[in-house]
Amino acid sequence: MASELSKSLLNGRWQWILNVKRYQNRHTIDPLSVADHSWLTAILGIMIYDSIDFHMDTERTFEVRGDILSKAILHDVEESMTGDIPLEKETRIAMKHAKALVRVGIINILFPANLTEGYKREHANAKDDTISGNIIRYADMLSALIEALREKRLGNTNFDDVVQNAMHHLDDIVTNMIVQDEYVEGTLQEFFVVLTSDIFMHIATTYGIRARTMV
Repeated sequence: MASELSKSLLNGRWQWILNVKRYQNRHTIDPLSVADHSWLTAILGIMIYDSIDFHMDTERTFEVRGDILSKAILHDVEESMTGDIPLEKETRIAMKHAKALVRVGIINILFPANLTEGYKREHANAKDDTISGNIIRYADMLSALIEALREKRLGNTNFDDVVQNAMHHLDDIVTNMIVQDEYVEGTLQEFFVVLTSDIFMHIATTYGIRARTMV
């Protein structure tokens, strides 16, 4: 078992995750990798969770924080082969089919056999209706928005539509949010409504880009 683990840890295919860039379908000034995006999603997810008082005991808190971290790390692992999936609707539909085909294979390639089934389940449930799943769904899109705004700050004029599309998706995530726990659902959705409003107002003031719901 240790031998299989060591082979996986030294697997040269890890460079896929480290080297594959985001937003491959357009010019970027300082491109980020899939690994950069996954790390940012994890940080944002933990920050969001820690900012909400769910009145959970310590054991449950550690469990949810652990779920957020593992889901964030695995949620886009197959994009190390398919590349980034852009926000444009037509392209996303086609790429999602490719992503589904690659999902199982890439986990089998990257991880030891005794770990793959658990990782496949975590990946499949990364954006489920649990607390952690909803937070990852939001943090994933917020990460995409932050990445696009970063390109704008660097002088890239080719990202206004990416920013607005990400804002639209964030608003859609909040509007259609379903959480398994009814009490938590209200708490989480109310938090995201306020947070999203603040984010959109800041973007409108700083970058002059308004969310469709603000027009």
